[in-house]
Amino acid sequence: MLRNKKRTATALLTGAVLVTSLLQAMCVDTAAKTLGTDYKESLLAQGFPQSYVSLLTSLHESYPQWVFEPVDTGLEWNTVLEQESVNGVNLVAKSADDSKKSTAEGAYDWETNTWTVYDGSSWVAANPDYIAYYMDPRNFLNETDIFQFESLSYSDSQTIEGVQAILSSTFMENPVEDADGTTLDYAAALMEIGCSTGVSPYHLASRVRQEQGLKGTSSMISGTYKGYEGCYNFFNVGAAGTSTTQVIQKGLSYAKNANWDTRYKSLAGGAQVIAKNYIAMGQDTLYFQKFNVVYQKNLYRHQYMANLTAAYTEGRKMGQGYADKQQAFVFRIPVYRNMPEKAVTFSQSGNPNNYLKSLTVSGQKLTPDFSGAQVKYSLILPDTGSITIKAAPVSGKATLSLTGPKKLKKGTNTFTIRCKAENGSTRKYQLSIVCSERKK
Repeated sequence: MLRNKKRTATALLTGAVLVTSLLQAMCVDTAAKTLGTDYKESLLAQGFPQSYVSLLTSLHESYPQWVFEPVDTGLEWNTVLEQESVNGVNLVAKSADDSKKSTAEGAYDWETNTWTVYDGSSWVAANPDYIAYYMDPRNFLNETDIFQFESLSYSDSQTIEGVQAILSSTFMENPVEDADGTTLDYAAALMEIGCSTGVSPYHLASRVRQEQGLKGTSSMISGTYKGYEGCYNFFNVGAAGTSTTQVIQKGLSYAKNANWDTRYKSLAGGAQVIAKNYIAMGQDTLYFQKFNVVYQKNLYRHQYMANLTAAYTEGRKMGQGYADKQQAFVFRIPVYRNMPEKAVTFSQSGNPNNYLKSLTVSGQKLTPDFSGAQVKYSLILPDTGSITIKAAPVSGKATLSLTGPKKLKKGTNTFTIRCKAENGSTRKYQLSIVCSERKK
């Protein structure tokens, strides 16, 4: 009996412990849910749209020290997109998938399948749909891409090790002899310059890496370009033009006038330009330097880079500089009026050209004369019989239907030649051939 009583007591005690544990777990779970609800409500109260909240809440759960600040631009989404889509404002490489390039008037020639170059020798206008994708902050509210929204001010949390991580595997990884005979340690120099200018050294390191690439072979920083020997422009300040030569000469002319005759002076001078001309104007994130929706005096035009993806790629590199991301980072995230209900998506789909380059019928003359933009043609023949339709697309990636030999009957013969672009869009060309009765 005593043993049974002990077992009963033990069972009761165990049950009580289990009940207590369950109650504690329920309380913790309830508290977490309440805290989560409260945090979501706080984001809404700050001015974040509902479509931002779940993404930011998820980040908050992993990084509770991160601070998210909504920046109400007061601008209509469609207005911003229209302005950012003006030819030449946002560019992509000519080598990019054709669907990423604009086909707007002036930016593209349908009859030759060629794009207008707006910068250097290989930068063309971006497709508005592709611009919309990179403009929409909701596509980048994750732990990797969010750093394009990080405040670019100097912080004590930034370390030389972080700068070295960004410069790793680039031409700036190791010290070099500068033009004045001193030794230049890029990481140490950028830390020092960042502290003196109030600009994030991570931002400076990422920007130079973006502008000069991994190998740093540009004439802009060689110091040997004819007519501009001893001039350096690491941030490509003032470098613009419609040819590579023009871009280089304008950039080096700026460097010469600014007396950037050493690598260090170029780095320090470029950082001062960024601090004065951009960060002080409210363009204190990579996103705002790419899309100027905050500097009211020169909206949409006072933009540091034309490369559409620059803020995204630089942000990712800057984020790599933080070995420990559990810090009180401040992210300034734009909000627009009447945004799409869900984040904008984009899928590359290839070349859009569905124009014909030529259309002939057995050596006969078409009416009107052929033009790729014209889709209806006619031809009158004095007899029935057969003809051969030949056609060729402007783009080698397009496909055709209904070509080759065709039999004719008395009266009107209608043929439709379909030119299907790589992206699936189809353009129909209609050919009407009127035949009289065969002579006996």
